[in-house]
Parts: sequence; C-alpha cells; structure tokens
Amino acid sequence: MTKVTGFVLLQLSALMFLHRRLLAEKRKAESAASFRDMLEQLLGFLERESSPMPELLQLLQKRVHGASALFTATLQDSMDMLGEHSFRELWRRALYSHSEDMDQELLRILEEPGAVLGHFELARQLDAVGLCLHELRRYCEKQRREQPQKARLAIGLTLSVSLMAGILLL
Repeated sequence: MTKVTGFVLLQLSALMFLHRRLLAEKRKAESAASFRDMLEQLLGFLERESSPMPELLQLLQKRVHGASALFTATLQDSMDMLGEHSFRELWRRALYSHSEDMDQELLRILEEPGAVLGHFELARQLDAVGLCLHELRRYCEKQRREQPQKARLAIGLTLSVSLMAGILLL
C-alpha cells in the first residue's frame, strides 16, 4: 500500500511540475505580447504626439495591460528620479522589477528603447522603437511556433521520468 501511495504521489508531483512549467511558458508568451502591444502604442504616440515622455507614459498607462502595465506604472512612478538617474537606467530598473516571466532574450530586446527614448531626436526614437518592435514581433512569432514543441517535450520527459521512477519505486 505504501508503494502504491508513493507511486500516486510521485505521479501527482510530476503533473504539478508539468502544469507549472506549461503555465510559465504561457506567461512568458503573454508578457512578450503585452510589451509588443505597448510598444506599438508608444510608436503611434511618438508619431502623433510631441509630448514629453512622462506624458506619453501616462497615456500608455491607460491603454496597456499585463506585464507592460506593471512596467509602465513602475517607470511612471520613477520619473521623479530622472535627474539623479538616466532614463535608460529608470527604464532598465522598471523592466527588471517585473522580469520574472521573461527570458534573457526578451529582456535584451526590451532594454534597447530605454537607451534612446526621451533624449534623442524624434527620428532616432522612432527608429529605436520600430527596431525593438520588429525584434519583438519576431520573438513572439518564434515563441508561438515553438510553444507546442516545448509542451510536447515537457509532457514526454515529465511522464517518462515519473513513470520510470514510479516503476523503480514499485
């Protein structure tokens, strides 16, 4: 009876691990999509508005959701430190304060606009955001294509290992 209970508990643990892994992949994809939407809106604002960055952030804050909403709120809250710290530094801090659902590639892509926004001519800001948006769209598409394969691999490995361990336990 103890062995059967151990086997069942092992299989349940494996399923919980698998569930957490699949949810983490889903949250990563949602974070990337949220930032893609935010950057699309930011690009539109930059093309239409000639407002300072704090005002653009307020406009964005009302229109974004998910991870980018947290990022935008954190960045907006830190704008009073703009003299002591560069905009790039504030952007990076806001980005990394909500980075738990992001991998290194996504963080690298999202860091780039912070180096240019708010203190270079508009054309350069538009180019930087446009380039970041292009890379982010490619990243999102890659994630979308790879997600089913990663899910199958995680399911296969988790079930194989848990069944082998369970057989050894019995």
